Amino acid sequence: MRTLIGIILLTLFAGLSVSAQAVDSGFAWGRDYTFERMTATRLVNDAEDKGEIRLVAYVYRPVKKDRHKVVLFSHGSCAGLSRSPKEAMDLPPGRVMILCTGSQGEPMSALTRIAYSDHQNVEVERGDTVIISAKPVPGNELRVHDSINRLARLGAQVLHEEIAPVHVSGHACSEELRTLLSLVRPKALMPIHGEYRMLAAHAQLGRDAGIPASAIVIAENGSVVELTPRGVGIVDSIPAGVTFVDGLGVGDVQDVALRDRRRLSEDGVLIVVTTVALGDGGGEIAPPELIARGVGEDLDLIDELREEAERIARQLARDGITEIKLVQEHIHDGIGQVVYDRTRRRPMILPIVIEV
Repeated sequence: MRTLIGIILLTLFAGLSVSAQAVDSGFAWGRDYTFERMTATRLVNDAEDKGEIRLVAYVYRPVKKDRHKVVLFSHGSCAGLSRSPKEAMDLPPGRVMILCTGSQGEPMSALTRIAYSDHQNVEVERGDTVIISAKPVPGNELRVHDSINRLARLGAQVLHEEIAPVHVSGHACSEELRTLLSLVRPKALMPIHGEYRMLAAHAQLGRDAGIPASAIVIAENGSVVELTPRGVGIVDSIPAGVTFVDGLGVGDVQDVALRDRRRLSEDGVLIVVTTVALGDGGGEIAPPELIARGVGEDLDLIDELREEAERIARQLARDGITEIKLVQEHIHDGIGQVVYDRTRRRPMILPIVIEV
């Protein structure tokens, strides 16, 4: 860390002791500090209230492009590093370390905004070092890698767990959990957080610590856990999971609607409007109209589909089939088969039959 370049440290901020250690380490190399993003500031405030750290100053203001951030925070023996905004803005890059959240690539996080050059305060300059001290949560890898790529495009050197020993887990290991169980000596235990295999391992630690198996509950999303003087257990379950928010509606979009939307996005839609004389044994048929969206611009295919729709309608009229639903079903199946034979696609087909 003995360098003349700026340093941005990204952490989950779940363990403030890690951030405090970073502050102390930077202090040893003559660096001052700033927290970016309200999430970090809120957590620092909570830690300050508990007496874990000492917050020195709040400063929120833009700074010049050729300057780095103002000092917002110092910890323990680093209290002497607090400076006024003017003093901090005059510090060279080699005297500043920025601690911020967003190591999971959250769209509105400080990291993402910095990577996209959209942050109101921080700008990455060529030669800066970005340290990502957190491990991507499964499912967030693409967003994290996107941020790393964009930071690299800006000229930053990005250090992460794949290329440098910078990751420090914020989760307790088994020995720490054993210590906690021996200190607290709970009558009941309900492991939380993590995958089921992790919950099961935590439950085994509880049994090893002397907690009865009947007093250990492994609950899942939706489980209703009841705690009474007689003991603890799962007594019921409620629907739980992902809730789809669509406009002003919350959870009112059913699976069939989502399936239709996915199908429309993948293969498009064909609307076939056919006008037929279904009464009195049939009559003249007006040429069908086809409206295609997302299917392609093959005019020969559209003409073939139009001819197929007209052929089916005439055949049904000759056979005396006058039920609207049956006519729609035949047109749907016939048009769908032609489209699949020609394109190997299955667009949504909406036959509309107008009786005259």
